[in-house]
Amino acid sequence: MHHQPADSYSIRVAARLTGIPADTLRMWERRYGFPSPKRRATGVRSYSHADVERLLLIARALRAGFRPGEVVGKSPHELEQILSTATAGARALQAAPSPNIQGALDALQRFDPVGLNAELRRSLAILGAKRFLLEVCEPLASGVRDLWAEGRMSVRHQRLLASTLSAQIRLLLSTYESASRTPTILITTLPGEAPGLGPELLSLYLAVHNAVPRLLTDMPPDQIVEAARELRADVVLVWMSEDCDVSAAVSQLRWIASALPHSMELWGNGAGAERVDMREGRFRVVQSWAALDEQLEVLRSSPQSHSDGHGRVDGHGRADGHGRADGHGRADGHGRADGHGRADGHTDGQRQ
Repeated sequence: MHHQPADSYSIRVAARLTGIPADTLRMWERRYGFPSPKRRATGVRSYSHADVERLLLIARALRAGFRPGEVVGKSPHELEQILSTATAGARALQAAPSPNIQGALDALQRFDPVGLNAELRRSLAILGAKRFLLEVCEPLASGVRDLWAEGRMSVRHQRLLASTLSAQIRLLLSTYESASRTPTILITTLPGEAPGLGPELLSLYLAVHNAVPRLLTDMPPDQIVEAARELRADVVLVWMSEDCDVSAAVSQLRWIASALPHSMELWGNGAGAERVDMREGRFRVVQSWAALDEQLEVLRSSPQSHSDGHGRVDGHGRADGHGRADGHGRADGHGRADGHGRADGHTDGQRQ
């Protein structure tokens, strides 16, 4: 009988102690090289006490708002520094004057472009891009819609907000260009759709989360497919407003789904997307920010995220999303390619 050492833990125990799901630990091991547990004679993963302590630091960083790619590969000392800086930053934010969207609304009602821009820039400087998006842009756009419905704002106020926020978002997006970002996501709308700020807010959120958003709206289905191919996109994300013609949209989405390379995913976002019923399963509604985070993580951990957008292997011997070999003829312990040209090293027949 093999006894577990006192300072080692199975993946199930490590997951329970840290609050990080076992599947996530396996994914991090493949993607980031940590955790890198030893294997027992049976092939089962064995996590050390140091592994668990480091995972607890990572879990704290994730709760503080950091993304896995920013913290999983860090040493314990680096993680302590990150957490210390984050704590100091949180205290500074609490001491700073809180951005108030009422100031922006007041400037908008006065039809004061300079005042509105100043309020938005102040909020951005205090909050940073992600919180600016979630705590200012979204509630401000929602507040203006409510005021318009009540007759307290007109079309000119909506246009002023849209143009001012759009300029700010596009300026922010220009700072996120990087060749190392992934995945590439084409954000688009179907012909005749009035997108408003929705697609631009999506673009900023994706950029903040290390993706590559490409915004091209109001395009016919054939041009959407061609653009996706030319951009070598991993995902086509179709934004749909509440007022969209769902019947026409379903027909167009079915055509897009049939014409896209199998390596590309087709997502929907916006109030109209929730009303789409496509039983084929190719169209996925990704509505909330949390759902978007989850799908990004799944996509990045998948061999498909390395495809060239045309269903071909990308030149590094990685899988193309059709279940074909990884280009090196190597497979994991279950006879499956791991998408990175590496065997995953276990042959125990169980995911331990």
